[in-house]
Amino acid sequence: MLVWLFRSDSSVVPVVYLSGDSESVDESCETAARKAVYDLMKKHDIIVDDVTTLQKKIFERCGQLYSYKKEELAGIEKGESKVYFHGDICTESGINQRKFVIDFIKVLRSILKCANIKCTPIETIEKFPNLYILWFNIIHHKNSLGCRCLFNDYCTSQDATKKDLARKAVDYLIDVCNLEIVDANYRATTCRFDVVLCVLERESYLSVKKRVLGVTEPLEPSTGLVE
Repeated sequence: MLVWLFRSDSSVVPVVYLSGDSESVDESCETAARKAVYDLMKKHDIIVDDVTTLQKKIFERCGQLYSYKKEELAGIEKGESKVYFHGDICTESGINQRKFVIDFIKVLRSILKCANIKCTPIETIEKFPNLYILWFNIIHHKNSLGCRCLFNDYCTSQDATKKDLARKAVDYLIDVCNLEIVDANYRATTCRFDVVLCVLERESYLSVKKRVLGVTEPLEPSTGLVE
């Protein structure tokens, strides 16, 4: 069992975080550190932008898009003129919140090493002054003959370009390698809950689609591409 003690400048009483029984020192350190991070994030209103947050935003975006389509069909049903949706999901932190963004380059390096995945060096092109794009190829160890080329959106600095590329690569490798990343925002039920919300939005949209357009679309995904 590992014991962590934290004491803030405004308090003389330390906060104790216990790891509990663990099979190894590393596991004990990880458990105690995770408890400390969860507690400090809650107490000091801290936002951490990590892998779990990235995946959560993706499912939120998907659900929001289904919601937009549902509203569009509802407008058609009422005979209203078409409305173009320009809304976006708000990801800004509150005034009193502090935000930390993890280094996705380090996460990517760890994944490549742990999953034994090879990759080519990252290449850079400057399309216009201060407008960059980076790319590299990932070669999965189970299929050395094939590779996936990943590239970022255009960014105004090389540092932002690398971060964007690393985010895309991490998200891709999580699915390909069936990885589970335990980070600051991770909870065992978090990803499942986000998926469920997205699926419910799709089901609601399909119900309206059937009523308005008379199109019955199966709830289960199929191997056929429908446009």
